Amino acid sequence: MNSYGTKGWLNEDLKKEIKKVFEPRYKRSLTDEEVTVIAENLTEVMEAFLKMKWKQKYGQP
Repeated sequence: MNSYGTKGWLNEDLKKEIKKVFEPRYKRSLTDEEVTVIAENLTEVMEAFLKMKWKQKYGQP
C-alpha cells in the first residue's frame, strides 16, 4: 500500500467506478482487496507519468 492509504481518497464511488471499468475486462466480480490494488496501481502509474511530463517540460528540480 502506498503512503496515502485508502481511507481518504478511495471512497465508495471510486470503488464502484473501478468495478464498472475493470469487472468486464476480468469477466468476474472483483473483491474489495482487488479494487484497492487496482486503484493504488493506477495512482502510482499516474504519479510516475505526471512526474515524467513535468521533468520533460521544466527539467530536473
